[in-house]
This record gives sequence, structure tokens and C-alpha cells, in this order.
Amino acid sequence: EFRAYMREMVDELVVSDPARRMGHSVLHPRLPLVAGPPLALFRFVTVGMLPRPLREQYGLQWDGRRKLVLRAGSTATRTMLTMVPSPIRHAPLTYFNWAA
Repeated sequence: EFRAYMREMVDELVVSDPARRMGHSVLHPRLPLVAGPPLALFRFVTVGMLPRPLREQYGLQWDGRRKLVLRAGSTATRTMLTMVPSPIRHAPLTYFNWAA
């Protein structure tokens, strides 16, 4: 039901010029050059997670090759996460008590 609701709502959204400017500043913040590679990964994943209609309205490039790379990376991340010992995987939740 949630996915159907989201698909319906995405079609109702309209990206305005101020939203495009804000999106650009989120994806391209002014950071030191050393932040470039991690920022490129952040940008790639963020754009890939946006629904296609919003990507198109924002004017963001996406294609089948990028989609394949994102899926492969997601699969690899999920697989590797299962190899991380539980105390380490759950430590941030315990340490920061975010679940409370």
C-alpha cells in the first residue's frame, strides 16, 4: 500500500526552480577537494534513489548502466553487511541510543 501511495504522490509533485537550486546545492556543496570522491558516491546513490519522474524534473542524468551499477553496489553492500559481526553492526544504535 505504501509503494502504491508513493507512486501516486510522485506524479503529483512538481519541481520548481527554487527546488532545483536547492537540489543543486545539496548535491554540489562547497567542500574541500578531498571530499570529492565520497561526495561523488553520495551524489550517485542519492540521484539513483530518486523516483524517475523527480530525476527528470530535476534534470539529473540516469541510464541503464548507472542503474545496474547502483543495484550491484546495493547487493554487495547487503552481502558484506551480513559478514560484519552483530556487535559492530549494531554498535551505533546502542551507543547513541537512536532506537529510543
